[in-house]
Amino acid sequence: KKTAQKLIQEELDHAFMVWDKDEELLEFFKHSKGHKPVIVPFTPTAENVAAYIYHILKDKFSDIYKTGLHLQSIKLWETPTSYALYEIAAKDAKS
Repeated sequence: KKTAQKLIQEELDHAFMVWDKDEELLEFFKHSKGHKPVIVPFTPTAENVAAYIYHILKDKFSDIYKTGLHLQSIKLWETPTSYALYEIAAKDAKS
């Protein structure tokens, strides 16, 4: 929980995710105060953001007890009834 809070919540909470090819928004944030832009190399859809979070966190957990602990999936809720799920097959989790 602390790992996710430090790497994800502190970085992304109340931020505005901007695709690095969106010239108009990049220009806006250059001259804007009081905003927290996060520039990313992809279109920030819920599906892409879930994958982004997964790839940030996947190597941050230590399996100190050798139980097979690994990050299996990320579920990013968009609304109370809608979410994007990014997951990998169990066989791919160990690589």
